[in-house]
Amino acid sequence: MLPIAIVIAALLSCSSATQTTTQPTDTAECGTERWHVKSLADADTSLIDFATIHPSTVAAEIAIPKPTSPDSRLQIERDVIEVSAHLTSYKREDDGDLHLVLQDDSGQTMIAEIPSATCSPANRTSHAGQYATAAQWIKDHVGNPTSSFKTCDVAVTVRGVRFFDFIHGQRGVAVNGVEVHPVLIIQ
Repeated sequence: MLPIAIVIAALLSCSSATQTTTQPTDTAECGTERWHVKSLADADTSLIDFATIHPSTVAAEIAIPKPTSPDSRLQIERDVIEVSAHLTSYKREDDGDLHLVLQDDSGQTMIAEIPSATCSPANRTSHAGQYATAAQWIKDHVGNPTSSFKTCDVAVTVRGVRFFDFIHGQRGVAVNGVEVHPVLIIQ
């Protein structure tokens, strides 16, 4: 019979069918579709008050009406939000970002993403260290991200900037496309 601690650890760990990992290069221009906004490399990043944290929930974020997503940062994308939820799956995307699916107790989901700290222009922002720290937290506390989704059930609190993405069939996408992107802190 296994000790209870091993059984609990096994239940909390994430699983995956494959272990392949893709890593972007230090000079890669990795992202697309409003990448400068997603990685805090746009001029309007200076308008974000990083000292004011807006506590939120998956349900509250999903209730925000979907705005039209232009190329520049929207006013509603100038808020730093903090959401507590369950991390139910994650993977490393082709652009190096870590795609996290957050779910609340009622089953509603939204995406949080940690930009790759090695991709341009994310690697040139003052937040690159936060991206690297958040990615390391995932690796240390949840598991090594791969190019395939891993499933899990880990309670997390995610802090980052609100962002509205284009809806294109992403796993865990909110009905209004809202995300925490970029994630600055996860615990």
